Amino acid sequence: MTGTLALIRLALRRDRVVLPIWIVLLGLIPVSGVAAYEELFPDAASRAALSAGAGSNPSIAVLFGPAYDLTTAGGFTAWRFGMFTALFTALMAVFTVTRHTRAEEDSGRLELLGSAVVGRRAALTAAVAVAGGASLVIGLVIGAGLTGAGVDAGPSFLFGLGIAGTGLAFTAISATTAQLTEYARSANGLATTAMGVAFLLRGVGDSTATLTWLSWLSPLAWPQLAKPYVEDRWWVLVLPVGTALVIGGLAYVLVGRRDLGAGFLPQRPGPARAPASLGGPLGLAWRLQRGGLIGWAIGFAVVAAVFGSIANGIADLFDGNQQMTEMLTRMGGADALVDAFLASMTGTFGLLAGVYGVQAVLRMRAEESGVRAEPVLAAGRAGSAGPGRTWCSRCSVPPCCSRCPGSRWA
Repeated sequence: MTGTLALIRLALRRDRVVLPIWIVLLGLIPVSGVAAYEELFPDAASRAALSAGAGSNPSIAVLFGPAYDLTTAGGFTAWRFGMFTALFTALMAVFTVTRHTRAEEDSGRLELLGSAVVGRRAALTAAVAVAGGASLVIGLVIGAGLTGAGVDAGPSFLFGLGIAGTGLAFTAISATTAQLTEYARSANGLATTAMGVAFLLRGVGDSTATLTWLSWLSPLAWPQLAKPYVEDRWWVLVLPVGTALVIGGLAYVLVGRRDLGAGFLPQRPGPARAPASLGGPLGLAWRLQRGGLIGWAIGFAVVAAVFGSIANGIADLFDGNQQMTEMLTRMGGADALVDAFLASMTGTFGLLAGVYGVQAVLRMRAEESGVRAEPVLAAGRAGSAGPGRTWCSRCSVPPCCSRCPGSRWA
């Protein structure tokens, strides 16, 4: 553990912009649900209609979870924002841990630090401390914000700590995946796959009456299973803490049993000869992007199916609620409630598409920083070699040698 405090300070210094953004957004977004609830459902009749519609619609439960109590602002906030806040908190934890562990090994910086007086487990401990601490701060901000908005303090902090518990659980999961693979991208992929499995288990358990036990296997469901504002099950917080200790302990065992820069999962060797499609920039771009493109396409299909299933019951959900009907009509610009709902969701799809576009373009920067673009450009592209001189487009040497025929000079 030698040097852990110094590495924590280094991680906080590097994330001095990113972490505050995560904390502010995830901590304050649930607070906005209190004012929205009072405006959209001002009387007992509209709240009873909301409770009856959401409580009996399994499609809604797939997306937001079970509706335990929608007659109060706190219960509505826990239902409407609980699952997605937990999901994004888990993403924050995964990215933070991987960035300060496996990505540091990929770049060679951790090897340089390790040559000084730094313990073998110091980097892992620093990453876990930063990600877990950020998750806890998010939970406390949620509890304090909801309390300041006029909601009961005890259930508000239970809700916030439940969100923090999900972050702790995925902090431990990402710490373990960082030990299994050799690359940061693969570690993030494994951790987000675990997140997808957790979302699937929660969706099936929350939408079916016979498989509710599946929700208890998902860290994404634990904040709502604590039932804040209804039963206030404080003992549910034992689940994320215990999961973090067990899986995090596995990460500490694995980090001492592998070489620096290596992973436990074997890497599949590539083919002996590259296909002809890799001879050009388009084929190389497709090879680099195909995995992410296929994954995003599957994600879009799943999200579209979820929104489509919700649209089938949207009329029953907001039947008799004039305020919600008018809001959807203004957002979607359609008279029919189902059409207005689907039109309003196009903004969500546009946001997701924008995220993929940014991620895809940033792969160019990753290729440069990984020093992979330089040999590609040097080997297969002609360029200037100085005043009056050119490079050979075949062997990447100046034309002062006789390695290539004259017809091949660039």
